[in-house]
Amino acid sequence: MAINLRVTGMDRALSRVKNAPRQIRFAAAAAVNETAQTLQRHTIGTLLPQAFTLRSRGAPWWKPGTRFGFNIKFARRTQPEPFAVLGSRADWLYLQEEGGTKRAGARSLAIPQVGTARRTATSVITPRSKPRRLMESKAGFVIEGRRGKLLMTRTGKRRTSVRFWYAFERDADIKPVLRFGPTEGALARRRLPLEFNAALRKALATAK
Repeated sequence: MAINLRVTGMDRALSRVKNAPRQIRFAAAAAVNETAQTLQRHTIGTLLPQAFTLRSRGAPWWKPGTRFGFNIKFARRTQPEPFAVLGSRADWLYLQEEGGTKRAGARSLAIPQVGTARRTATSVITPRSKPRRLMESKAGFVIEGRRGKLLMTRTGKRRTSVRFWYAFERDADIKPVLRFGPTEGALARRRLPLEFNAALRKALATAK
């Protein structure tokens, strides 16, 4: 009476792992890139619309492939430790992420009013609605308000026939509303292990 114990398929199994370091590096690069694309889609589709009222004339500035868009520098399998970078070159996003005070410098900040400078909250300011053009018109004038200067226009002969377009301020406090780093960092920590496991299984299954 005997029991035979045998492991079969050893040659096939060993053939799959003989290039394990190369396959692991390939899987790591693929996982990092796939995770970066997931974060990119989440940033554009969810994070930005929740944080901002997005406006654009022509190509939206935040879209991939544009100068200030959330673009990816992809990882390469030849890197010792594959890494990808997702980010935007838009320097104004720093205050939206960290918070702080936006200072006007030599000039005042022109704060547009909804209903005049912006027809709606999502409207883009047209050239003829910008402060300089309004001031060049005969209707534009500036008055001193409680918190600073206000740009108005006359709409009739009566003293009260005016419209309020802009408030001029020396600085503005910006609250940290974006939270790109914490939000997408947390998503990356959840997604990267899943993407790596899937990529490694695929790499080993297709290894020659």
